[in-house]
Amino acid sequence: MTMTNLDLTLVEFVIEHPDPTAVKTLYQRLGLQNPPRIRKGEQHRYRAVIKTSAGLRELY
Repeated sequence: MTMTNLDLTLVEFVIEHPDPTAVKTLYQRLGLQNPPRIRKGEQHRYRAVIKTSAGLRELY
């Protein structure tokens, strides 16, 4: 099985969470290598920045 190349590039992936320290601690305890960046946010959500032929696009 192959995937069509749509010429998209993941530029950034961030997790937002009310308690980013707790999430970072959990990732460390799980031994994750290269976990996504975590920053403080009002609610838990994922944020991705994708480079497209039409420019950068943010997905939440």
